[in-house]
Amino acid sequence: MLLLIVVQVFSYRNFDSPNDVYYRQYAEVLSGAPDEEKDAWLQEEAEYFASIHEQIGELSEQYGDEPEILESLLLRLESKLEPENGFEEAREQYESLGEGEYFVYASGYGRLFRGQGIRDDCLNTGKLFLVLILALSGLFAVEYETGVQAHIVTAGKEERVARCKRHQSLLYALLAMGVAYLPQYIMVARNYTLPMLWIPAGSLSVFSGLPAGLPVWTVFVLVGVIRCLVGGLAVGVILFFSRICRKTTTTILLSSAVLLLPVAIGVAGM
Repeated sequence: MLLLIVVQVFSYRNFDSPNDVYYRQYAEVLSGAPDEEKDAWLQEEAEYFASIHEQIGELSEQYGDEPEILESLLLRLESKLEPENGFEEAREQYESLGEGEYFVYASGYGRLFRGQGIRDDCLNTGKLFLVLILALSGLFAVEYETGVQAHIVTAGKEERVARCKRHQSLLYALLAMGVAYLPQYIMVARNYTLPMLWIPAGSLSVFSGLPAGLPVWTVFVLVGVIRCLVGGLAVGVILFFSRICRKTTTTILLSSAVLLLPVAIGVAGM
């Protein structure tokens, strides 16, 4: 567990920040439910950028044979187009909203559930599995290796001891999952923000395939439940091998093949 804590501290020490200052500015204006005022404002902004492109076209025709003069004249106009990509991103998101949906600053959700976020999830799952394998592989095997298992059977406490170990393993896995996954969410919430968790998930393109009316916060709950199930399954696999193989080294090798190898292949394919 200490190893996982150290690894996560170093992994998220220099977490990236959003590079979308213009999109964020437009998102602040458009945040919330669509309305006529926002529609009109978007139209004004679109006309503003269109007029700049029109001016650039006119200057290019007028001074096409004088590149030095043209470059100096275009420099100021082109600087006014810097926010255009952010505007187009915000407008596309706004225009895609359906009935009952809301505009929300989406970069944080994209950072968690797309591209790098998915890769980080896979890496964190691999770290979790590694820690569980190292911590739990000897839980049953060491008793066979040291001869303690025979005394437990003689005392008639085999099932009681096994049940206690399973409960302790699940508790350990829950703590390890917190260490493995929470830093990513904390850093995204701090650097990007995750606003308006109560809105329908369909308001965000990253959740477009989810049932209508499902709030964003339920996505996080579902992800948490799935991770608990995966963590519990990993614990079950490790304890199964530990009890069947009765060798710590063999348990580590088999558990790694079943749990770590698929994660490694998945990360390598991203």
